[in-house]
Amino acid sequence: MGANPIDSCAKATVRLFIDGIPAEVREGTTILEAAKGVGVIIPTLCDLPGLRRRAVCRLCVVECDGGGRLKAACATEAWEGVRVVTQSPMLHRLRKTTVAMLLSDHPDDCLACDRNLSCELQALAYRFGIKKGGFFQGGVKPSPRDDSRTIVRDLGKCVKCARCVAVCQDELGAMAISTAARSAAFHVCAPYGEALCEGPCVFCGVCATVCPVSAIRQADDTDEALDAISDPGLTPTVAFSQEFIHGLREALGLAPGSLGLEAATSLFRHLGFKRVFHRDFFESLSAIASARELEERLARGERLPVIAGCGTAWGNFLGLGYPGLAPLAAKAHGPDDIFGILGGEGPIPESARDQDGEKARKRPHTVVATTCLARKYERLMPKGADPKSYDLALTVREVAKLVKLSGLDPRKLGGQRPDHASSEGIPAEGPGEGIIALARTILSLERAGAMGRTVPDKNLVAPYLELEIPFNGKSLRFGLALGIKNARAALDKIASGESGLSYLKVMSCPGGCLEGGGQDLRMAKRLRELRSSQDQFASSIDSVPLFHEGEAFATFESLRVKNLFYRAP
Repeated sequence: MGANPIDSCAKATVRLFIDGIPAEVREGTTILEAAKGVGVIIPTLCDLPGLRRRAVCRLCVVECDGGGRLKAACATEAWEGVRVVTQSPMLHRLRKTTVAMLLSDHPDDCLACDRNLSCELQALAYRFGIKKGGFFQGGVKPSPRDDSRTIVRDLGKCVKCARCVAVCQDELGAMAISTAARSAAFHVCAPYGEALCEGPCVFCGVCATVCPVSAIRQADDTDEALDAISDPGLTPTVAFSQEFIHGLREALGLAPGSLGLEAATSLFRHLGFKRVFHRDFFESLSAIASARELEERLARGERLPVIAGCGTAWGNFLGLGYPGLAPLAAKAHGPDDIFGILGGEGPIPESARDQDGEKARKRPHTVVATTCLARKYERLMPKGADPKSYDLALTVREVAKLVKLSGLDPRKLGGQRPDHASSEGIPAEGPGEGIIALARTILSLERAGAMGRTVPDKNLVAPYLELEIPFNGKSLRFGLALGIKNARAALDKIASGESGLSYLKVMSCPGGCLEGGGQDLRMAKRLRELRSSQDQFASSIDSVPLFHEGEAFATFESLRVKNLFYRAP
C-alpha cells in the first residue's frame, strides 16, 4: 500500500529536498509519493496506487545527490538528507526519448480510439511536445481480440507497463492474465494463449480501468443501444442503480448533488427509454429468493454456506478454482436477471404511452445500466432451462457517450419518478418474519459491497465483512468478500471446514460495485487512491432508501416468484 507522504504523526520520518523544496515524509515513502506531497508531479506510466513497485516504464527516473545517480522514483524510498532533482535538461531528454520510442511502436488512430483525450500516453506526448515517434516503426500489429464481446485486447496499443497484470494477480488474485516472452516480444496474454472465457477471468474489467492507453478496453454496445431505442417495434426498458448515478454524474462532469434519482430517470426517458426502473425492487426480490434458498438448505440439513457471486463469470471461477465447492453455489437469480425476466415477461405494467395515448404493447428490450463490466459477459451466457435474461448491458462510460451524442443537459431536464412494479390486486401473503430477517441481512451485505462501504456498527473481519443473526434458534453467520483475493481466503476456509459461515457473498471488485470495471475512469482512479490510502475502504456516498422493499416482501409469495427466481437442485 502506498504511504501517506505527509504524516506529522509518524514515529519515524526522513527529511529530504525535492527540487530544492524541503520535505518531511514517513519512513518508507517513495520519492514519487514524496514529490507528489509537495506538489511536484513526476511522469510515470507503470505506477499505480496500492500495487507493488515495479519500475517498468523508467519515465520517473530522477537524480539523487548529483553525480548522475539516476533512480526510479516509484521504486526508491526517500532517505535522510537526499537531494532529489526531478527536472533537468538531461532528464527531460531521457523522458522525451522514452515517450517517442513508445509512440513509434504505437498506432496513430487517436481520433478513433475510445481513450482519446483520456489516454495517459497521449497526455505525455502533449507534455513533451512530441507529434511523431521519430524512431523505427514496429512490425505488423496483431488484430484486436474480442473473444467475449466484453473485453477487447489490443496488443498493438500495449505500452508494456504491465499494470493490468499487476492488478489481476497482486490485487484481485484472479490470475486471469500474465506476461510472456522478453524484450521486444514481451506481451500480455491469458494462460496458455487461451480465450479469457476459458480461464479464471471473472470479467470484472478492472484491468481496463487501469490500462493507461486502450490495449485492454470494454466492448462498445452504444450502436446496438441506439438501434433498440429507435426501433419502432421495441419498448426500450432500463434499470439503473444508485452507484451508477454517482458514476454517471462524474463521467458527465456534473457537480455533486446535480444528478439524483429523479433527474437520472428524466435523463433516461429523454434518451428514448419508455420504461425506467430503479434497481432496488429487483435487489429486494433477489435477496428474498436467496433467503428462501438458504432456509430450504437449512431445513434439509445440506452443507453450507450458500456461496453467492456477482455474476455468471464468478461461477466459472468457482468451478475452475474450487470444483469441490461448486455444488454450494447459489441457485437464486441476481437482480439483473430478475429485471430481465419481469421487465420482459412479468407483471410490471407499462407506464409509457404512445402518441395516441394507448399503452405500448411492443416487445420490451431490457437494458441494464451498470458500473459492472461483467454484466456484458453475463447476458451472453446460455441460460439453460431458465428464461432469457436482459437484452443489453451498458456501462457508465457508454451511457455517458449516449448523453453526449444526444446533446442533452441533465441539469435542465427536470425530474421524474421512476416506474414502479405494481402489486395491485395481489394478496399480500408475505414470506414470513424469518425470511424477512434473512433477506434484510443478505440485502445489507449486497448494499455494502455495491456501495464499497462497511455496514454501520459492524466489524470488518478479514478477509470479509461478517454479520451474525439469530434464526430459528440458531446463530447464522454471513460473510462478504470484496475482491477475488479475499474470496480465495474465504473459500480456502470453507474447503477446510474452518469457516462456519452460512452464507457468503462475493464481489469480484476490491472496491465493490462502485469501483466496477464499467465505471468512469476518473472516478475509478480517485476511488482507488482512496482505498489504497486507508485500512478499509469506506465511501462517503449514501445509499438510497428501498422504495419497493415492503412491496417486494409482500409480493414474493403471492406471485410465486420462487419458481421464477430460484431453481431447486
